[in-house]
Amino acid sequence: MKLGQLENTLVIFSSDNGPVWYHEDVDKYGHSATGLLRGMKGDA
Repeated sequence: MKLGQLENTLVIFSSDNGPVWYHEDVDKYGHSATGLLRGMKGDA
């Protein structure tokens, strides 16, 4: 049975550009929300 899903499906990928996490937060909480990645919310 053909439902037409292949022809009528739109897949959208998005990103929120990561967290807002400053160097002071790493020291304060002992955690880096960005890991080895660079950039935060508001960065292009």
